[in-house]
Amino acid sequence: DYQAEFLANNYDILSLEKCLGQTSKTNVSTEQAFYNISQHIRQYGSANKTKILFYFHTADCFYKCYDITDSFMANESMWFKDDYGNILYGSNGDPYYDHTQQYVRDWWAN
Repeated sequence: DYQAEFLANNYDILSLEKCLGQTSKTNVSTEQAFYNISQHIRQYGSANKTKILFYFHTADCFYKCYDITDSFMANESMWFKDDYGNILYGSNGDPYYDHTQQYVRDWWAN
């Protein structure tokens, strides 16, 4: 509680990092952990003015972190490939999003 209160009262902008659920004791999804943590912070003093941002990696998929990436992982046509059709993977072993495709950008934005 002290940490949440301190954040709410001392920062105008907070960014919550990826894979939140994997590090929580409840083992919830990253998205659910974000909502839970945000609600907890908002209980305190100046929290209404605090902007809480959700970090969502723009290159690597991190499919084990986010529930939303299930649809991406099921659709290989959304994965970034080199000029020879080889899938390119990030340092974590997950495929990159192919933001050169309009429907991938639309999926990302929605």
